[in-house]
Amino acid sequence: MTVRKSADLVGFDANRATETARSVVGDDLLVSAEYTPESFQVLYLADRLVDRWGNTDDLMDVGEAIHAYMHEDFCEQRRFDDLYPSVSETYGFVTYTDRATIVRVLRGDEGLYLSLAPDTVVTPVVDQVKEVLEES
Repeated sequence: MTVRKSADLVGFDANRATETARSVVGDDLLVSAEYTPESFQVLYLADRLVDRWGNTDDLMDVGEAIHAYMHEDFCEQRRFDDLYPSVSETYGFVTYTDRATIVRVLRGDEGLYLSLAPDTVVTPVVDQVKEVLEES
C-alpha cells in the first residue's frame, strides 16, 4: 500500500516536487521526504517498498537514522561552494548503492530526499525538482 502525506515542513512546494519526481521516474521513485537540519517528513513510500518491509514503522526508524546525518548535506553544500571557485551553487547530491540511488536536492537549509531504483538516470529528475524548488 502506497503511503502519501502532505508536506508542511519546508518553504518550497515539496508535494509538487514529489509529483514532479514521479512524473520523471515513474515507478522508480521509492521514497520522497522533505527535510531540514532539525526534522524530516516522509511524503511518499512506494507500495513495493512497504510490501517488502512489512510495515511502515520499521521504515520510519530507518528514516530517523538517515536523518541523523542529513545535516551533512548542508555542510557539504557550503564546503563545495567554498572549495570550487568556479561553482556558484551546489544544489544536490547523489549516492549510488546496490539497492537504491539516493538523491538530495537542496534549497538553502531545506531539501527533498529521493530514493530511486538503482539504475535510474538522475540528471533529469534533479533538473526538474530543482526547478520546482526555485519556483516556490
